[in-house]
Amino acid sequence: MSCNVLRFPSKGAPGDAWAPGIARQAEQRPKRKYSVKNVLHGFFTVIWFLLIPVWFFGRWILALECFFQFLRMLYYWKTPGMHAGWTFVLHFGLLSALCAFVFTFEPKGIEAAKEE
Repeated sequence: MSCNVLRFPSKGAPGDAWAPGIARQAEQRPKRKYSVKNVLHGFFTVIWFLLIPVWFFGRWILALECFFQFLRMLYYWKTPGMHAGWTFVLHFGLLSALCAFVFTFEPKGIEAAKEE
């Protein structure tokens, strides 16, 4: 019967002869990249997480406000100096952009939670 002797690595640096795998793992570890894309994605993720809890009531408030701006636009249609049409377009565009943002944006990490 033979006896196998296992030698444990010493407490030296990762580049020692006893720990070549640790040195390779340290070299292969990806470094964090703070690019503009990552910063913007983080910013939009924060905005998305702040918007989601208030979205149910906020959507109705914005829709009612757009309806008021639509009625105001119709009332002031031929009045010189009133820019009610552009005001309505601005408010409706904001409502449409927020709806598109909430329903299409997907933060990183949410995909894994959906599959489980």
